[in-house]
Amino acid sequence: TLDSPSLAPVEVDVNVSTLVGNGSTSNPYEISNVSELQAMEDDLNANYELENDIDASDTAQFNNGRGFDPIGNSSSPFTGSLTGNNQAITGLIINRPDEDEVGFVGRSSGALTNVTLTNLTVTGNNTVGGLAGRNDARGTVRNVTISGNTVGDSQVGGVVGFNVGSIQGSTVSVSVD
Repeated sequence: TLDSPSLAPVEVDVNVSTLVGNGSTSNPYEISNVSELQAMEDDLNANYELENDIDASDTAQFNNGRGFDPIGNSSSPFTGSLTGNNQAITGLIINRPDEDEVGFVGRSSGALTNVTLTNLTVTGNNTVGGLAGRNDARGTVRNVTISGNTVGDSQVGGVVGFNVGSIQGSTVSVSVD
């Protein structure tokens, strides 16, 4: 028999402007797959909501094995909002051991609400968290559920690595190294 070659997952670059919605508070962009989730990096001030559960296991192959690219950073933090609608993002992989402020969101001054991240693996250098590497003073985290592993050298946490914002109602089952 012929063995068929295994096909590597394809990272699709989606322009945020093609998403359903317009990013406003009353009409947030709708996220329904991992490529649309990655598109959040294109508009850090917009409002987003998850429409369904998202299998993010393909992110292990994104960016030449470095995984998902965290949303926002120290020079351009995420200032919008993400409402998870109690949908789950499963299997998110971030492998950036030489970078700081690493998490699903690298640096947030926005609102992250009702977000569930399960079976995640996040590796960074300093300021590493499952949901956010850093949550700034204006940042709010509400009703999130996180499970998986986070690894870094300092300021490493299950929800956030470094927090000066608000965190309320979180459920966490994360191994922190």
